[in-house]
Amino acid sequence: MSDTHDPYRAADATGGAPGSDTQPPGHPVGRTPDSAYGAQGPASGTAGLSDKTKVVAGLLQLFLGIFGAGRWYLGWTRIALAQLGLYVLGIALFIGGVTLVTTSAGAQTGQVGGGGVLVPLGWLLCLGPALWALIDAIRMFIGKVPDAQGRLLR
Repeated sequence: MSDTHDPYRAADATGGAPGSDTQPPGHPVGRTPDSAYGAQGPASGTAGLSDKTKVVAGLLQLFLGIFGAGRWYLGWTRIALAQLGLYVLGIALFIGGVTLVTTSAGAQTGQVGGGGVLVPLGWLLCLGPALWALIDAIRMFIGKVPDAQGRLLR
C-alpha cells in the first residue's frame, strides 16, 4: 500500500513529504504517542497527574501548615523542614524571651534585659511560617503547587 492512501502519513505543517520520518507511523500529523497526556505528559518530562489531591494538600497546609504538613504530603521534605524549623525557632525564642522577662531576678531589679527583644522576634518567627502556610494552602487549592516529582495535583 502506498503512503498517499494513508491519512496519518500526510504532509506535516512544516512541509515534509508524505511518508517522511517526522511522525511515528500510524499517528496523526502533529501528534505523538504521548500527546494524549497534554502539556504535563511524558513528552514534557512528567508522568501526568499526581496521585495526590489539591483538596487534601490544601487542607493539610491550611490547618497544619506551620508544621509543613501539606509539603510533607506532597513530598517536599526540605520545604516542610524549613517551615517546621522556623516555627520551632520562633516558639523557642518567644518562650525564652518571656522567661527572661518574667524571671524573679529581672523583675526585682526592673531590668528587662535581652528578653524584651526575643519576645517580638519569636512572635514574628511564628507569624512568618503561618503566613507562608496560608499562601501555600491557597496555591495548593488552585493547583499551582506540584508534587515533588513535578506532577500536577488531581
